[in-house]
Amino acid sequence: MNPNFSFLCVENGTTYALWEKQSVAEEDAGHARPQAGKNFATLSSELNVAEATAEVYGIDCLAAGAELDHEYVAKCLKVSKESFGVIKGEIMANEDKKLRTVWDNLGQLYSYNQIRFVLACLIHDYEL
Repeated sequence: MNPNFSFLCVENGTTYALWEKQSVAEEDAGHARPQAGKNFATLSSELNVAEATAEVYGIDCLAAGAELDHEYVAKCLKVSKESFGVIKGEIMANEDKKLRTVWDNLGQLYSYNQIRFVLACLIHDYEL
């Protein structure tokens, strides 16, 4: 594995870097940021998948413990500190913890991927 990338995605036998590390200092701090246009839109184009699917790849990697800068991912997904709190509050208050129930209870104001992102952050006790 190339140490310059925080995680990789394999699609149809081709490996793609999702997030490139910027510096040793950021790497030591456990943060990685997109570089050279490697954002969800670019990745989705390279993989020939919908942008939402590329977002899911990143969210899944975050949930699995990849060293990603969750605050930057939040920015990419347009999750503000306020919306993070609203989504988190609904997740915590929801007894069945089902994505659809949380989405419905929030009046469908947030995307499934925004909710998935908050769930991934909760796994690791990340806050915005």
